Amino acid sequence: VPSSASSEPLVFAPHPLAHGFDLERQDEALLLLEFRTQMAPQFPFVVIPPDATSESLRRERPMLWRSIVVAASYHNPRRQIALGWKLMEEFSKRILLKAEKSLDLLQALLVHVAWSDHFFSKFPQT
Repeated sequence: VPSSASSEPLVFAPHPLAHGFDLERQDEALLLLEFRTQMAPQFPFVVIPPDATSESLRRERPMLWRSIVVAASYHNPRRQIALGWKLMEEFSKRILLKAEKSLDLLQALLVHVAWSDHFFSKFPQT
């Protein structure tokens, strides 16, 4: 819930999804469709196979799937911000602590970097 003081930055209460990316299957499918039709044409560097479903991406490319969910959740800013912070925590853990290297992680980073300024510009990263 945003704070009421106009001089203070907006503060959001934790979203129920802040602890995980558990969404309804229909929501997942709609977010993937949103990414494919509205976002991917403007950023064609990460290609999602036409036969890929949200379920298959979640299983085979979990970090890319999470980045897509965050990027495509712009209609629900509270969810997008909560999941965006969760995604950044996961990036930190995998890249800095585990030194993980994978195509999934690289593509997830590309999607996140391409679209994160749209939702984190209101909430500066300090």
